[in-house]
Amino acid sequence: MMRAGYYCRDAASMVAALPDSSIDVTVTSPPYGSMKDYGANGQIGFGQTYEEFLNSLVNIFAVLHRKTTPTGSLWVVVDTFKERSQGVRLLPFDLSNRLSGVGWSLKDIVIWDKTKTLPWSPRGQLRRTFEYILFFAKSSSFKYYVHRIKEPDNLKEWWVKYPERYSPEGKVPTSIWSFPIPVQGSWSKTCLRHFCPFPVPLVERILTLTTDPGDCVLDPFAGSGVVLAQAKAMRRRYLGCDVNKKYREQFRTITATHVGQRWQSTKKLRAQNGSKQVALAESICKLRETKFPKALFKELKRKLGGKKVGGVKAIFADAERLKNGQKPHCFSELAVYILCIGDAPLAAIESAARELVRRPPLSKYGIIPDVHVIRSDDTEKVRAMSARKRLFLYTEGATHHYVDDIRGRHWLNSVPNVWNRIPPIVSNVGVRQTLVRTWTARTD
Repeated sequence: MMRAGYYCRDAASMVAALPDSSIDVTVTSPPYGSMKDYGANGQIGFGQTYEEFLNSLVNIFAVLHRKTTPTGSLWVVVDTFKERSQGVRLLPFDLSNRLSGVGWSLKDIVIWDKTKTLPWSPRGQLRRTFEYILFFAKSSSFKYYVHRIKEPDNLKEWWVKYPERYSPEGKVPTSIWSFPIPVQGSWSKTCLRHFCPFPVPLVERILTLTTDPGDCVLDPFAGSGVVLAQAKAMRRRYLGCDVNKKYREQFRTITATHVGQRWQSTKKLRAQNGSKQVALAESICKLRETKFPKALFKELKRKLGGKKVGGVKAIFADAERLKNGQKPHCFSELAVYILCIGDAPLAAIESAARELVRRPPLSKYGIIPDVHVIRSDDTEKVRAMSARKRLFLYTEGATHHYVDDIRGRHWLNSVPNVWNRIPPIVSNVGVRQTLVRTWTARTD
């Protein structure tokens, strides 16, 4: 295989020379058809008809399909463009249709919001501030680590009341990515000269999402080499091509150095983001553990009616975290004890509860429940629950904020005898989370 760091002139020739299944991910932006002259003989786009230009791209990506690993993918940043004689050319759609015929499977379309563009536009066309990013995969086993780019910030205020609706890892980003294009000269004292250099954060996101260290990243239309420089900084191997010698020199003298320095700062921010994800995951897991008994009781009321569950005095919940990977899609085992008084139908309540926890919405909490219904005056069983050093009391369904902590064997005496909508819940999980628009990691 060609060595990492190879940067040559002719894209078609280099792609054809690659060994089969040697490229993990390709990230590229093809030339702008006949709109841009990159100053080289034999360049793709300029001087070609639209059909010739489209065929050239399809031929390269068809060969590249064979050169890509089974877990590999192809990211193409491309836009429509307007020709004076022919009107608007739908290049993203024409290219996508053609590539599906040579083996590539379109998995997603991302809108890249560039936030700014040239201050003019052709007659009959508004200023374009976005482009399309086409995401193709070679097979169904493509690499896709969405948890790496989930966003732990700016959750709406209702995440506290509805933790079961939010992933502990954070939100999946939308398909609109806002990354401003670099300002000419912003890279260093020596200006970066390129028609449209890639924003480094955009490349970083794609490589984070679909590659691992040691993977090989290709850009057959590399320009100033932002894709290759980011791959290098992230310890990926890289291969690139460009017809313009000046761009290749820019990569060595400016781009690689700048991007490498930027990556050192970015890694610190990524570590902070990782800490936020850990804190958010812990908060959401705790909120799910404390809310589960409340949700179970509400489902019981719907199934059995308020009269049959009116004899519930309190609900005790004892959570124990599972080790990573111990149970797929589950993070906790939860022993739930429903304590009843009077002539409450214990067997009927327990049977209904065990049926309910096996189906949505309760089965979606990521919790493995073990439900028991006992009499509150069963002293031996009630005292056995007090083995925990610290318990937390939640009242009237406010399971995001405990009202008291309870200690000792006679913890049941601290539970209110009268309740309105939801019986008191006693848990070994303590949460004090305020209802705010942006989440905070304060838990006990």
